[in-house]
Amino acid sequence: MPAPTPTTQRDVADACGFHPSTVCLALRNSPSIPLPTRRRIQAMAEKLGYQPNVAARNLALLRSERKGAGDLPIAWINQESRRDHWRVDPGAKAYLDGARRRAIEAGYHLEEIWTQEPGMTAARIVQIIRARGVEGVVFPVHRSFDFSLLNQGWNDFAMAGFNDLRLSEWVDVVAPDYHKNLDTALRRLGHLGFERPGLVLTPHFDAASQGLTHGAYLRYQSEQRAEDRIPVCFPGGNSSSDAEMMEEWFREHRPDVVIGCGQGPVSHASGDWAGCTCVQLQGPGEGFDAGIDSGAADIASAAIDCVVEKLRRFEKGVRDSSRLHLIKGTWEERGLVRREAETIVA
Repeated sequence: MPAPTPTTQRDVADACGFHPSTVCLALRNSPSIPLPTRRRIQAMAEKLGYQPNVAARNLALLRSERKGAGDLPIAWINQESRRDHWRVDPGAKAYLDGARRRAIEAGYHLEEIWTQEPGMTAARIVQIIRARGVEGVVFPVHRSFDFSLLNQGWNDFAMAGFNDLRLSEWVDVVAPDYHKNLDTALRRLGHLGFERPGLVLTPHFDAASQGLTHGAYLRYQSEQRAEDRIPVCFPGGNSSSDAEMMEEWFREHRPDVVIGCGQGPVSHASGDWAGCTCVQLQGPGEGFDAGIDSGAADIASAAIDCVVEKLRRFEKGVRDSSRLHLIKGTWEERGLVRREAETIVA
């Protein structure tokens, strides 16, 4: 039985009574076509099962000598304090590299927009993206994000974000399985003989995980002996006062292993706990004995897939409901060894 003939732009034009050139512009979401017309044409295209022919579009772009960029753009909204953050920070670079590879495989490329440019506003960002013919947008979160950026001005774009669960109020989100990842780390440490795990949790990480990491820790602690339960340490972001506070926390509670969640505080430990075993929830990184590899490249790739699928379905704008995709990380050990019972201080 022969395969069904794919729906073309001409089929869409015939079905809704517009010229093919109008349909072409409407399906590219060109502002030169009135919004009601665009939506009518896009709705008909979705009804007929039309899907963009990425290969043909790329070939046309290559013929127009756009070599190296002969594909469709997806905006990468960089809200970090440095323009080059996603290229110079090792953790961030893993996300960007994964996103770039997946975008190329799907027939797209990333166009980075840095929101910290002088004079840049949310309206200006949207204007720039429209002018570049971009229809898909990724909101990556690593160290920081300004949620005031998100508003109804993004209604003409297919969007997804990653890492920060707070984004799910506006867009589909891909994120680590924060609860499961910490639970995995705690169980593996328990099997290795560690009985008094402590958790250092930055406010940013706690907010981004919407308390799931903290909740997993409290649940685990509830299963332990009362004398082995340790409160979470919350550094506030000031390096000097944080160091003093963490030293005091360590001296008072004496954890036999410390799990770090968020940027850097555990890796800069000194004094009484300089020799303590340290585990990173999004690592292992430099200065850590083990950790959870949260799969940065997989998370970023999944965010690109999410945007591409939404583009194919003409699913755009800030919606009443959003989808959340959680990715379970993997446990990794470096210099971590079993803690023998006779070496544990009562």
